[in-house]
Amino acid sequence: MKLFLLSVAALLLVVAESSAERILSRRTKRDLANPLHVGGIRDPNGSYCERRGGCCPGRDDICTVPYLDTICYCDLFCNRTISDCCPDFWGHCLGIQPPFIGTCERNGNTFFSGQTYRENCNLCTCGTTGRWSVTRTPV
Repeated sequence: MKLFLLSVAALLLVVAESSAERILSRRTKRDLANPLHVGGIRDPNGSYCERRGGCCPGRDDICTVPYLDTICYCDLFCNRTISDCCPDFWGHCLGIQPPFIGTCERNGNTFFSGQTYRENCNLCTCGTTGRWSVTRTPV
């Protein structure tokens, strides 16, 4: 019986250690991930946290929503670096304007940060300050 209990205890320790390693590795990856919004918020009018049903206090690695080809977060921790928050996090969870959504105007059309259009051979990208960045393509 003692051997059985020792075996069960050892198994529980291995499982707990494995779970802790997975959680720590996931958190490390989250801290080191490339920012989602490095070129501006894509889909700034999306309702990700709202569709999720709410926001999470502190850090909650399962407080996520599918976002384009990855995930975004609706927990308060994401606001620490602004790198992995969902586009509607600030408005839906905090009730404030997003920190860097700029808009640009062109020919009567409004573009949000990160959105692009082509003019002749140039790629024009709306910046976070509302100014256009133009990449000239050689002819």
